[in-house]
Amino acid sequence: MANTIQSPQAGKQLFEAFVEQVKQALEHLYDFAYLQQHPLARVYDGKGDLSTRTGGRQLRQELISAIESFKPKTDLNFRAPDARIYNILHLIYVENLGVQEAAGELGLSERQAYRDLKRGQELIATTLWDNRLPSATPTADADFSPQSEIERLKLNFSAVDIVEMLHRAQGAVERLAVQHGVEIIVSTPTEPITLSTDPALATQIIVSMLSFVIQQSEPGEVFASFEADESSVMLTLRYNSNRHMEQKQPQETATINPDSIVIQVARRLRWTIAYNTIATVVNQQFEITLRMPSGSAKILVIDDNEGWASLLERFLEGSNCIVVPLQNTFENLDQIDVFGLSAIILDVMMPERDGWQILQSLRANPTTKHIPIIVCTVFNDPQLAYSLGASAFLSKPTTEQKFLATLREVGVV
Repeated sequence: MANTIQSPQAGKQLFEAFVEQVKQALEHLYDFAYLQQHPLARVYDGKGDLSTRTGGRQLRQELISAIESFKPKTDLNFRAPDARIYNILHLIYVENLGVQEAAGELGLSERQAYRDLKRGQELIATTLWDNRLPSATPTADADFSPQSEIERLKLNFSAVDIVEMLHRAQGAVERLAVQHGVEIIVSTPTEPITLSTDPALATQIIVSMLSFVIQQSEPGEVFASFEADESSVMLTLRYNSNRHMEQKQPQETATINPDSIVIQVARRLRWTIAYNTIATVVNQQFEITLRMPSGSAKILVIDDNEGWASLLERFLEGSNCIVVPLQNTFENLDQIDVFGLSAIILDVMMPERDGWQILQSLRANPTTKHIPIIVCTVFNDPQLAYSLGASAFLSKPTTEQKFLATLREVGVV
């Protein structure tokens, strides 16, 4: 458990100063501008020197990963003593609750909550301290781990014909299919199937699935088919496994590693990949199905603070909602793709951009005037927000409970 971790054998004053730096960073976990300038917003490069290449984003990921590392491995009661350190850190720094609120959630006295929080801060500092010591053989590409790459992904949604996308993906794997003697036969639906998704990421997922199936299939035909209902679209690839050619016994299907990049990228889109054995004879046949929810709530976030969208995305983990940060708060609002857009989260305090004017423009635009707009800002003036057309109002900072309650209020979840 977390309590077994020992403080590093370093000067007490030096470590205490480091703990204070970590505490400050935790208190600004979703303030990207603050983290970008923080002394800890740096990592060792390949020569053992400090580098600021990854800045605030890397620091935030380190802090969140450190908090998650203390999550109990078993399904303990929320208030169990062995889960307290993780829960106090998560409630205060990830969910933005105050110490008094967090103490109430955990059934603790405020004094005990402060003691647990202090212990948690020290444990986080210990984890970061150990991780930041230069190794004997530092690697030049340490800043480009798969998780870091996924964290940097920006979602750009638009209306996509998923059948056309499959045909384009076929082109990317055509040479591989020829090498393996595989032909992909697509059962094309009579009507187009349109989804709101990120075309680049969606194409990459489908290309990776096709590549996997081609390499697992025996020479011959792979069948691709679509099925759609009110809530989702499913792409199914059916193939005969080539593994029986190497072993004369019934075999289990090879699957894409649950921790692989393609699975993690699919999760960003709320897509899931499943497997099914549909025959148990020697020449086993398998299906791999990509489920793409068509009813996902797409929430556009217009806010200059990059960390705010990340926080809202964490609030919505496990829900059928996708957070889409506006890539550039200065871009023409008339060009925003509103296909499948369920709500807009708008900050009114942004540099060189008047959020109140944005609110009025969105309400005057025929394509966005019916979309729920939630004004979320440090300016506590809900009456002004409602008078200019806001559907709901939230004060910053907010909690997960308040945020989800507001989405329910406007009919998004």
